[in-house]
Amino acid sequence: MLPSSLRPRAEGAQSHGCRRRRGRPRVKRVNVRWLCLRPPDQLEQFELDALRDILEGDEPLALGYALLQRFRRVIARRSVRDLDEWLEDAEASNLRPFVSLSHGIQADRAAVVNGLTLPWSTGPVEGTVTKVKLLKRQGYGRASTHLLRRRVISAA
Repeated sequence: MLPSSLRPRAEGAQSHGCRRRRGRPRVKRVNVRWLCLRPPDQLEQFELDALRDILEGDEPLALGYALLQRFRRVIARRSVRDLDEWLEDAEASNLRPFVSLSHGIQADRAAVVNGLTLPWSTGPVEGTVTKVKLLKRQGYGRASTHLLRRRVISAA
């Protein structure tokens, strides 16, 4: 005999996990973290509405969301002046993650300013390092440095 999960259901029958309340439209469940971290222009209208409702009900979350969106703009504009303003506001917010990020940026301010102002990037180097690490892990336990070198060169 088949287990109940594999038996065909009668027409119109619903499983236990898919019950609907009658008279109410089905609302998509939203993940608050996902809504806050996605750029607003990538959200659908029902997600924007849900986000607005959530932010109206939670003042610290709304402050954190505003700081996050401002930080996105600072990075996109690559503006050191805007970064200085953002750092002051993040420090004054008393929100632990933003205060910590502010302290970290201030501790390595020269590197952050160079990252915003200079046109160079370490992205290609980081991509190559990631590829080499992948090849190294694939040969773990059975490859010598000579074989790893041949694999890296042949993959390039």
